[in-house]
Amino acid sequence: FLPLGVAEGALEFLKKAEPTFPDRPQYVRRLAQAYALSGRYAEAGPLADEYLGAHPDDTDMLFLAMHLMFERHATGEELQPAELARFKDYAARYEAGKGAQMLIVRAWSKALL
Repeated sequence: FLPLGVAEGALEFLKKAEPTFPDRPQYVRRLAQAYALSGRYAEAGPLADEYLGAHPDDTDMLFLAMHLMFERHATGEELQPAELARFKDYAARYEAGKGAQMLIVRAWSKALL
């Protein structure tokens, strides 16, 4: 469902599959992606953070986590100082990992920090 862009179908499937999913971090990664795809950024963020705790150098998820924070900011939500510090850390890791969308991350950083 995720590759097809069907967020609600992915969420429904993932919630049913949770008890049988063999790899918790991979489950959390997919769930975060599904919530993000559905526009539920506040729910996706903690899941992305959880995944990044186990896989701190995954540039795709670093990008997603920063995107989630930026989208919340863009809709008028005020990010907490701890979230801004996490954004800064993620941006540094993303750059160290030579993430492909560094120009976007720099623009987000300028807007947030």
